[in-house]
Amino acid sequence: MGEMASNLTALGLDCPSEESAVSGILGRVEQYIRGRTAEDPTDLLLVLRELLVNAITHGNGGDPSRVVRMKIADLGQNRFSVAVSDEGGGFEYWKLDTRIPENPRNVRRHGYLVIEALAKTVAFSNGGSTVTATVWLDRGCPR
Repeated sequence: MGEMASNLTALGLDCPSEESAVSGILGRVEQYIRGRTAEDPTDLLLVLRELLVNAITHGNGGDPSRVVRMKIADLGQNRFSVAVSDEGGGFEYWKLDTRIPENPRNVRRHGYLVIEALAKTVAFSNGGSTVTATVWLDRGCPR
């Protein structure tokens, strides 16, 4: 896991496409967030976890020679933007099915449902190979 950039308002990290790298990224991001706010970072960490796992599994196909890039930016007022990019060819994100599955045992799409539920905004770019979510940590802010 390499650090791309770190300054007062943003932190960038890249890692190989291995799910074992996710916990290290989450730990670094949690330290960054706790240094910037007293709010609970759980929502943002859950969103980031799902974005990373999707990029590793679906975007890069679990190929450890491919890199996943993550950048988190402090937008002020307990609001953060997190962008995750993979080296895959993207996907037809406009066709995402955001309905709750009828069978709760169906594990497909749960990750994206978590992202949609916890993020204020979700945007796709680079043909779907980059996903940017904005998360408000202030519990007083409506989603």
